[in-house]
Amino acid sequence: MKSDLPAHWGLTLDRALRRTDGGRVLIGGYPVRVLRLSPAGAEAVDSWAGGHAVGDGRQSRRLAARLVDAGMAHPAPRPGPDAPHHPSVSLVVPTRDRPAALTRLLNTALGVGFDGPRCPGRGWPVPDEVIVVDDGSANAAAVAAVASRFGARLLRQERSLGPGAARNRGWRQARGELVAFLDDDCRCPDGAYWLEPLARLFEDPSVALAAPRVRTARGRAPGWLAAYESARGSLDRGPAPAPVHPGSPVPFVPAAALLARRTALEAAGGFDDSLQVGEDVDLVWRLGEAGWSIRYAPGATVTHDARGDLRSWMAQRFRYGGSAVALDRRHPGAVAPVRLSGWTGLAGALLLVSGSTAGLLAGIGVGAGTTTLLVSRLSGLDHPVTEAVRLGGRSQLWAGGRILSALRREWWPLLLIASVTRPGRRVALVTVMAAAAGARRSRPGHVTRRRWLGLVLADDAAYGAGLWSAALSARRFGALLPRLTRQTTSST
Repeated sequence: MKSDLPAHWGLTLDRALRRTDGGRVLIGGYPVRVLRLSPAGAEAVDSWAGGHAVGDGRQSRRLAARLVDAGMAHPAPRPGPDAPHHPSVSLVVPTRDRPAALTRLLNTALGVGFDGPRCPGRGWPVPDEVIVVDDGSANAAAVAAVASRFGARLLRQERSLGPGAARNRGWRQARGELVAFLDDDCRCPDGAYWLEPLARLFEDPSVALAAPRVRTARGRAPGWLAAYESARGSLDRGPAPAPVHPGSPVPFVPAAALLARRTALEAAGGFDDSLQVGEDVDLVWRLGEAGWSIRYAPGATVTHDARGDLRSWMAQRFRYGGSAVALDRRHPGAVAPVRLSGWTGLAGALLLVSGSTAGLLAGIGVGAGTTTLLVSRLSGLDHPVTEAVRLGGRSQLWAGGRILSALRREWWPLLLIASVTRPGRRVALVTVMAAAAGARRSRPGHVTRRRWLGLVLADDAAYGAGLWSAALSARRFGALLPRLTRQTTSST
């Protein structure tokens, strides 16, 4: 199912998109591609960049959908000329033995406080109904009291079946056209209106899921750990909008905060109850494989509490790593630690592991050769050599960075073994230096460099340990293998 953007919507060009040859060529998207435009297409892109609507012309809407699906542009919903249809929204909150957290969530999500409503009425986008699913709480009465206080419908599971099963129980009994999911350790700084920019995206009938940005709040965590989570949180997908699919800057979105089309949930069968971790990633990818669109819209924001201590934080990372093996079984290749072209990967690997002048020259030679081949593919451009060098250089740098990241995250046990050799120790040193350089850019001033670098390495080590533990247990190693891709060129 391709995007079907309403004519009155606008478009925002992706911040990484390059326009060249007088605006007739676009270079960008996920994966990167080169798109040659007709004069009419270039004029349409100029119009959208200037703030004009998509328009109701067949060709312009087709081009707009193509750019959005490629990640070259992002939808910018606007009110239409007619009275808008406000879809009904059901809010589903799974919880277990955290009545205080549930109270704080509902207090912010519904725009109500101890002294009564802070928002007039319960009109859109305030949820039309709230469903609390008690996933086997020991103190069921405390959870029931909170649900009653906020006028929520309570569903109880006598024993804990996991977050996926709890969400399934909730949405299957919901009445809304759209179903919002919030975990009980989230907060909504903007009240119920976190839903509005997400709900507007569903005017496009291809959209199955839309997700806000999930920022990290300190919660009970020590300041240095909360600062790390704020900068490098596993749920925070960043400040830029993006299509959601493997290979995108946003390969998945968490169900901690999510808005879903009920019919899409029905078509997919909801969350996989058998997955205790990664059930949200699996749902996102199943819907994408079925042809639905999934949008990440950071203009809407919720917050999520950081883990309370280092031990529970590392245990979470370990579980995340372990979930990659089950996800690879369901979606082969989607959790690959590195996605790059074969020649780019070879050049990056040679440059990284070269222990001699010959190896270094070989890596440079492969990089130069791939750039030369790229020149021929870009021969129709005004400056094919310049663009090939730009693309090739960026690809090599990106590939080297991704390989370094994988070496200290997914592949660190192999690197540890290789470190008994001099070349292996050299590579290990380079990976730590790269981590230190990245830590220097992201570290806040009140956290020491040593502690910040330690958190980066601990994060990677815990994730990799979980991945290898699950892979060895299942005797399945697809989640450890790189995936080869290629750049594409096309015309329209």
